[in-house]
Amino acid sequence: MQNKTLTPILLAGIFFLMLGLSFAAVPLYDLFCKVTGFGGTTQVSRQAPELVLDQITLEKANLIIKNAINKAREIKINPIMVVLLDHRGAIKSCSGEDGISSLRFKIAHGKANGAFQMGMGSRALFNRAEQQAYFINAVNALTDGALVAVPGGVLIRDKNNNIVGSLGISGDSSDNDEIAAVAGIESAGYKPDIG
Repeated sequence: MQNKTLTPILLAGIFFLMLGLSFAAVPLYDLFCKVTGFGGTTQVSRQAPELVLDQITLEKANLIIKNAINKAREIKINPIMVVLLDHRGAIKSCSGEDGISSLRFKIAHGKANGAFQMGMGSRALFNRAEQQAYFINAVNALTDGALVAVPGGVLIRDKNNNIVGSLGISGDSSDNDEIAAVAGIESAGYKPDIG
């Protein structure tokens, strides 16, 4: 019998507590605003932050590719395929030397795409694949198989360290592909990020 009278009293107490807190909300909010210095007003920025990406032009993209191929010839590696993705992750330019297999485009694109989509060079993806193979397999499935987690996919960063594209190379060992990619990126004044 005592539970039957206790329940309505508890419910009434909770109701009045909630009602009191709802009336106290405005004064408590005003106190919060005074303490934090906002004064109860919304803060508006006077000027939008300036974020200017140095977009890779077709001319610069072709220069990067040309110099990557020149580096490959200088160090005497196998013929290479080079794919450059722009700031949107879209193919800006690509070129393959005579003598490459038809699959090299997909491999080079997968290296560049993996680096761009994950925001880290494919060397870092390679290291992560050794430690977390299931994760890299899951990400590869999300990209419909367009992620190749071995060195040779290099992020292209501007002078402010913003990612403005990526370069993927396939044709020789992954380490040699990466050497050619770094040389091509540096030749156009960008910073390579291998991961």
